[in-house]
Amino acid sequence: MKERPILFQGAMVRALLAGTKTQTRRIVKAPVIDRDVGCELAGSELAGSQRDTYRHSPYGQPGDRLWVRETWGISRQYDDMNERERIICYRAGEPWHVADTGTDVLKVTRSGELMRPNHFVPQPDKWKPSIFMRPWMSRLTLEVVSVRVERLRDINEFDAEDEGVEKCGDEWRNYLIGRKVRKGKAWTNGPSFLKSAKASYATLWDSINAKPKPVLGEDGKVSHYISFPWAGNPLGGTREHRGKPWYFYPNPWVWVVEFKSI
Repeated sequence: MKERPILFQGAMVRALLAGTKTQTRRIVKAPVIDRDVGCELAGSELAGSQRDTYRHSPYGQPGDRLWVRETWGISRQYDDMNERERIICYRAGEPWHVADTGTDVLKVTRSGELMRPNHFVPQPDKWKPSIFMRPWMSRLTLEVVSVRVERLRDINEFDAEDEGVEKCGDEWRNYLIGRKVRKGKAWTNGPSFLKSAKASYATLWDSINAKPKPVLGEDGKVSHYISFPWAGNPLGGTREHRGKPWYFYPNPWVWVVEFKSI
């Protein structure tokens, strides 16, 4: 059994805590090199062979574990005995209290009170990106149930629900509403709620992966931008962003990781 880190943004961490998220889809990053013969594997080859999927999956195989990285921060305070304590706060959901040993974890209520008298959790001075979270700070561990490869838009309604999208009555959340886009403006076109979980998941995907992400060249400077939107020309395309080429590849091959919380 191997353990690996995996990043989740706030809405998906809350879905994990609520128990509504049991799948995640991540882009198959090219090239994937065959470990036996050294040639590059196409997405269709990974999708057609469970053996190749497990051997080359960056998320492991059934039985492996994933510890969740999320946005976090640290506050420090002194308790009644003037002993220094660390307060680990998580931006998504409730903060937790961790003693100096890093082993004693006590849950904190939504009001910020520790489960001991006369203790309150302050807000951290600065929220830190999830990439800097260490394993002992993680509050969520997932066990991999299965891994497969498929095209992004092959997702069905049931799988979209298992992705943890938020249901509001008989409708589903539009994750693009209110998102900040270029020049700090909020995107407000379209309905606030959608008729299917799959449509909701499409907006969730685009809120994360349709934005241009910088790619560094050998000189350490941005050489171009790349994105993987839900829809578009199957052959991809090119635009310009901040004076650099922006390549986009709709409907990419994705790793589909099914898991359970432990």
